Amino acid sequence: MDDKSKTKNSEFTEPLFTVTPEAPQDASDKQMMENNLPEQPTTHNKRAIFSTILLFIAAPLIALGLTRYVIRSYEVDGPSMQETLQNQDLLIVNKWPETWAKLTKKQHVPSRHEIIIFDLDEGYGEKRQLVKRVIGLPGERIVVKDNRITVYNKENPSGFNPDKDQSYARPELGTPGEVDVTVGQDEIFARSEEH
Repeated sequence: MDDKSKTKNSEFTEPLFTVTPEAPQDASDKQMMENNLPEQPTTHNKRAIFSTILLFIAAPLIALGLTRYVIRSYEVDGPSMQETLQNQDLLIVNKWPETWAKLTKKQHVPSRHEIIIFDLDEGYGEKRQLVKRVIGLPGERIVVKDNRITVYNKENPSGFNPDKDQSYARPELGTPGEVDVTVGQDEIFARSEEH
């Protein structure tokens, strides 16, 4: 073989690059490397444990906040809102409008036809929750006579039936009793749908 062929073959057998692990310069560098290795998993484990504990503390607090101020579930007890609501129906109630009104220091007034849940004080510290439909708003005059409801307000001085053309209205739906009342500024007039 001539010298040219030896050169060509040796060019192909030499590696293009080599990787050599960096060796510690002295004993203190070696000790630092050994000390750093166990710390990373330990720090990671501490963070994982801390975040897990934080999650177990935060989750119930968030759930309590949501049920107190945003949404809440209720179960209908009784037939007073039939046919719209049946006994033992489960409801999810949006509490956010009332919460927002409190935060902004404004009065929350439910809209007409809205179904509301409120506490009735029965005396001796006992309260009962009722489900009713709003038909009269602050400042309106409500007249119940001959099983019919008539609402009088500025827009309708001659009165109107709040149940007319509503999806829940039925011909047999009536309101017994005789009432002639003007709703106060911090009040609403609600009724059940039982017939």
